[in-house]
Amino acid sequence: MELTTLMTRVLNQVLVGSLLLPTLTGLVFADTLSDAKEAHRAGEYHKAAKLFRFAAENGDADARYSLGSIYTYGEGVLSDNQEAVKWYRLAAGQGHRDAQYTLGLIYGSGQQGLPQDYREAVKWYRRAAAQGHTEAIVNLGMIYERGYGQGIIRDYREAVKWYRLGAEMGGASAQANLGMMYIRGFGVPRNLIIAYMWLDLASARGIGLAQQGRAEAAEEMTASQISKAIKMAKKCKLRNFRNCG
Repeated sequence: MELTTLMTRVLNQVLVGSLLLPTLTGLVFADTLSDAKEAHRAGEYHKAAKLFRFAAENGDADARYSLGSIYTYGEGVLSDNQEAVKWYRLAAGQGHRDAQYTLGLIYGSGQQGLPQDYREAVKWYRRAAAQGHTEAIVNLGMIYERGYGQGIIRDYREAVKWYRLGAEMGGASAQANLGMMYIRGFGVPRNLIIAYMWLDLASARGIGLAQQGRAEAAEEMTASQISKAIKMAKKCKLRNFRNCG
């Protein structure tokens, strides 16, 4: 056999092997992650921590986020805020939306060894919100509604924008907060019918703020206005919360 032919065959074998390796590696990590979650559910935290670390050190974003949580709560390892944040950051940098949201929470509260920094919180909430994380969307609305300094000024219109986005995605908390903005006339013209509509939708899902707000709105409304708002809420739900007023 000619040397050129032999080299070609060897090269082809190497290339085929290299193509299969990522697939096989991915399957191994998927199994490891599944085993880690099962161990965690069973309360076998030491085993779960070892398995999450194996997958995390090999680049799995879900495992990195989970390992961050393991270190936050000290499950199978000593609680270590610095180590937790390290893994959250790695996962967030890979686009893991729950890790991004968690960093937003940490910066917003000034916990786990990080300084309170609302600009950083907004940055991470925005990244999670861009991936449809409804809790991040609501928290953005709350930050802009209240204004916390550090370069984040109170902006009711911006708050309404985020609440509306979350409300149209079906987020009950966002619907409740949006309804309250309509009661107060913050960032939108005051409108008790629209307020009642959003609050009625959120009330049906057990949101206490919405139930209180709905009762508050009803004190200033006629029976016909309440009836209209309830009909609007039913239509809004049928439209999956889009274009509801």
